[in-house]
Amino acid sequence: MPRRRATSYDSKLVHIRDTAAALFARDGFSRTSMAELASACGVSKALLYHYFDSKEALLFDILRAYLENLETVVSIDPAASATPRDHLRALIGALLGQYRQAGNTHKLLTFDLPVLPTSQQDTLRQIERRIMARFETALA
Repeated sequence: MPRRRATSYDSKLVHIRDTAAALFARDGFSRTSMAELASACGVSKALLYHYFDSKEALLFDILRAYLENLETVVSIDPAASATPRDHLRALIGALLGQYRQAGNTHKLLTFDLPVLPTSQQDTLRQIERRIMARFETALA
């Protein structure tokens, strides 16, 4: 029987992601060590490695979670809007609302994506393309 996760697992994961995004955005991905990150999170380095195999795995997880959330946010049914223009406004409003809340993560997506392996970059770009497809459909 598989081990069950601690009830605090998800909240610690979110805390680690948020703290890492802030540190990476402020100090730079390459200049932030796992030891500094563990200290800022208030956890041991060993616990940090329990969640993520590497700093790159953490960066990928931050960006993947961010983009998947964006994709969910812009999954607005066109039928829910009175007009195509209203639908486009809803999409733009949803996207901008997320951008306002995620400045650190958006900065990482803009500047640190190249440090990830090509396969992970491709995964993230696929999510970005699905997000943009929502806008292309709304503009058609």
